[in-house]
Amino acid sequence: MAYSTAQIEEAIRGIVEARDFLRERASSFVTREELDRLTDAVRQNMGTLDEVRRRPIFGGAETVDRQR
Repeated sequence: MAYSTAQIEEAIRGIVEARDFLRERASSFVTREELDRLTDAVRQNMGTLDEVRRRPIFGGAETVDRQR
């Protein structure tokens, strides 16, 4: 699955928002539900970024494999 630049930026933005939320709430109580929601969101965004990172650049590897 190919991701657009906007989708990649959205994944990064989601991780940054989770980080900022935790920084703001560090001195106060964070509920279990909030922590679970943040954990799920970060995992999803990191999964998107991992998939993008593992994808061959310019589809080169896929092209080579298909020609064999």
